[in-house]
Amino acid sequence: MHAGELPTAGTDRPGPEPGLVFYRDSEHVYRARPLERFDWLVHGFGTRWSKNFGSCRNLATLRQVHSNRTVNAQGRAGCLGEGDALLDNAPGILLAVRTADCLPILLVDARNRAVAAVHAGWRGTVNEIARETIRALQEKFSTRVQDLHAAIGPG
Repeated sequence: MHAGELPTAGTDRPGPEPGLVFYRDSEHVYRARPLERFDWLVHGFGTRWSKNFGSCRNLATLRQVHSNRTVNAQGRAGCLGEGDALLDNAPGILLAVRTADCLPILLVDARNRAVAAVHAGWRGTVNEIARETIRALQEKFSTRVQDLHAAIGPG
């Protein structure tokens, strides 16, 4: 997910209650309806690269190690080292985590326009990767818990 303009997405499976469900867009990317209210945010869960995400030259990733370590992308793309959560508030950078049987978590600070992409496996969950990511958002971007929005993707 990254800061930018949210593209218009057609739905092929509207959910029963907007705001509570995911839907699949025309690119087969699953989007969280609650995060769509942020017109500066591009987000999604999927198994393929979507042209709606923009150029992969702006992709920030990690060597995921099933830890509780967070990495601040600081507007940089590429593989940014070892860890299991990426955070940033720089426009145009796509934060990406890969999952299989682990869960992807997206955290959005609406007030500061800071975002985090979290890889939450069982080891990271036991070691509180979500809590550590929230702490990192608080430390780096002055995030307040009441300004956070979250989406947990499929694992």
